[in-house]
Amino acid sequence: QSKLVLWSEDAIETVYSIVEGLVLIIVMADHPFDDSDVFVYTGGRVPQHLRKTITRARIDTSIEEIHAGAFMNCYKLRNIEMHRGIRNIGKRAFMRCNSLMEIQLQGVRIIDMEAFKLCDDLMDVKFGDELETIGKLAFHVCGSLRRLTLHAVSTIELCAFTNCDQLKSVMLPGK
Repeated sequence: QSKLVLWSEDAIETVYSIVEGLVLIIVMADHPFDDSDVFVYTGGRVPQHLRKTITRARIDTSIEEIHAGAFMNCYKLRNIEMHRGIRNIGKRAFMRCNSLMEIQLQGVRIIDMEAFKLCDDLMDVKFGDELETIGKLAFHVCGSLRRLTLHAVSTIELCAFTNCDQLKSVMLPGK
């Protein structure tokens, strides 16, 4: 049996248990959002009341773009499951996701400005061959970022990696 965590304006966290042949849904407003729960991103922005509790997220396979500010200020977000169909990471999409340590960006073509700005614990970013543009201040003040391998990027905008104090190695495509 798996859980699907949703939200409503009436309850802080609403949990539905998914059962084959389900006919009735019982809402339990007092259920805590815990580490075992996975937030499924289906577009837009994460609701404000969930931003302080989400630790794990999965991007729905229907999503091709993570919207501007989608996960901004999700301080406890540690793990995010991406898929290869994501093409764009919007402006400030993951800004101040302080607990995020690694992210896989295979398939992504554009990382917009300030997308990962102030992600203090971000150490490892895996870029795919499709990457074309890294926006202005995209990884600004990612103090734990140590090395980068950029296979095919054609544009790195102003200050994309400024104040990344631990960054010691950058591999760029040879042309």
